[in-house]
Amino acid sequence: MASHYTATRGRLDRRWKLLLVVGFLGLAGGVRTALDAPAAGYELSLYRATPLLFWGGVAVAFLAALVVGLSSDSGRGRLTAAVLGGSAGIAVVALPVVRGYHFYGQGDALTHLGFARSLVGGTLQPQDLLYPGVHLFSVALNAVTGLALTRSLLLTVVVFFGLFFLFVPLCVREMTDAPGALVVGLFAALLLLPINAVGTHVVAHPSSEAILFAPFLLFIALVGVRLPTRGRLRPSRLGLAFAVVAPTMLFVHSQETLSLLVLFGAILGVQIVFRLFSSTHPIAQHRPLLFETLFLGALWTAWAGGRPRVTSRLEAAYDFVVGGSATSAGGTVAGRSASLTDIGASLGGLFLKLFLAAAVFSAVAGIVMLGSPLGRFDDVFPDHNALNKYLTAAFVPLAAITAVVFVGDFGDHYFRFVGFLMLPVTLVGAAALASGVPALRSRLTTTGRRRLLAVLFALLLPLAVFSLHPSPWIFQDNPQVTDSEMTGYEVAIEHQVPDATFAGPRGGGDRFADAIYGPESSTALAFPGEAIPFTAWTNLTGAYDDGTYVPLRPPDQPRELSLYRGFRYGSDGFRALQTTPGIHRVQSTGGFELYYIGDE
Repeated sequence: MASHYTATRGRLDRRWKLLLVVGFLGLAGGVRTALDAPAAGYELSLYRATPLLFWGGVAVAFLAALVVGLSSDSGRGRLTAAVLGGSAGIAVVALPVVRGYHFYGQGDALTHLGFARSLVGGTLQPQDLLYPGVHLFSVALNAVTGLALTRSLLLTVVVFFGLFFLFVPLCVREMTDAPGALVVGLFAALLLLPINAVGTHVVAHPSSEAILFAPFLLFIALVGVRLPTRGRLRPSRLGLAFAVVAPTMLFVHSQETLSLLVLFGAILGVQIVFRLFSSTHPIAQHRPLLFETLFLGALWTAWAGGRPRVTSRLEAAYDFVVGGSATSAGGTVAGRSASLTDIGASLGGLFLKLFLAAAVFSAVAGIVMLGSPLGRFDDVFPDHNALNKYLTAAFVPLAAITAVVFVGDFGDHYFRFVGFLMLPVTLVGAAALASGVPALRSRLTTTGRRRLLAVLFALLLPLAVFSLHPSPWIFQDNPQVTDSEMTGYEVAIEHQVPDATFAGPRGGGDRFADAIYGPESSTALAFPGEAIPFTAWTNLTGAYDDGTYVPLRPPDQPRELSLYRGFRYGSDGFRALQTTPGIHRVQSTGGFELYYIGDE
């Protein structure tokens, strides 16, 4: 009997190894295919422009990792499956780098590129920036590797995603002793619930990178609470590691650091309550998170507490709480919904693409969070469900802050707070799925639960992958920036007529001035850029005086005519640029065209 079992297990192990080999070969072949097909110009959709073999290789890698990770009884097999799945995730995130994009990201990303260039040029010092972490890392990568700064900034973003894929599974493994915790945690991380494509993005965006970095510090904290106490304010060895890593989080972004500080403060509060009222509970025996909370709080106060940008936002939040009224985020959502409806988009379909995975995990995490204070899951998770209790307590103030930001006048920052809120949701949801809540344990065998998890991730992962990068799939254009586009703006700005204005569809090029000359440069600060009003698009000579430049970027026509179906800027306006007397094409640089309104 024993020999039969050993032989059967040996055959299964060989099958898992073979499947893993196929997965790694598929991924390597897919990446090789993408490397051999660099972008020749602007691509409206990164997904469609990437060779189909790349997506086939990634799909094979994900499926192999999922099957082996959830089926193998070997710890080494599950670990190898996690490495394969994480590598496939990195390949998808790094696709702009693999495809040879000059730069990836418009809006804030171009401004951050300008800050990095200013640091390299010595016209800006790190202490002058509220959050110089992403910029400094890219500058260091540029200095060490010799890569162009545009490329090193893209690689910096990939590094932060890699840290997220590493430490989310490690956090989940701390929260549950289930054998498949690492794999379930990885696939939960691959869903990238904090990246919602509205307020958090897969580009150089320090707020997004800070959320991705937060699990690193959270992992140190979750491991550290179980270490022997050495005094309330004396840090453990992991506490010293926390002190080394914490400044990185602060320098990446202060707002997300403050959210993490709230999370740690809530955990400390739970520990204090249990020490006072339930001294026999495992939480009462945990090392207090006092050093980490005080250290991070002091660090945040010393670096960011007195900065005008920070104090003004805190004052605005306070004023709203004590009696203000505004509906900025609600208005933003309503406005975008109306625009999407006007171009024939299905709001329900878009919600499913962007938020189905978040809704599923929120439901699972919500069940655990509601039951944790009542002790309903104390027999499922280690230490009487201590770590889930911590994150449940932290979720409450974080959700309250998110609600205040939603109804208050704080622009689109609401979706950034939602992004951070998805971090505890991801961890609690993954831990629950890995352990199997009692409802599942009573109805399904271990094999049945594994199959259910495999089906769940197989359904949710494609939605996450194809909603990660902006594309027509989610009614956004590819934020690719071509070399010719950057060169075109540089030439145009260098040779502009004095006192001229730059007016273009959805913007005149302010961000490119930031990227080329630095946001604090006199050129960028004085750059006369503006968006052409929708009503003036077909009558530019009537709306603008002589001395106005109209830049047309490579994305403009495909975005407006193909993606948005001429909703704001129709084909008549693009034709009028070439046929209207008094409008002259004065520059053409590989897809970038510059028109001038004037008699001369």
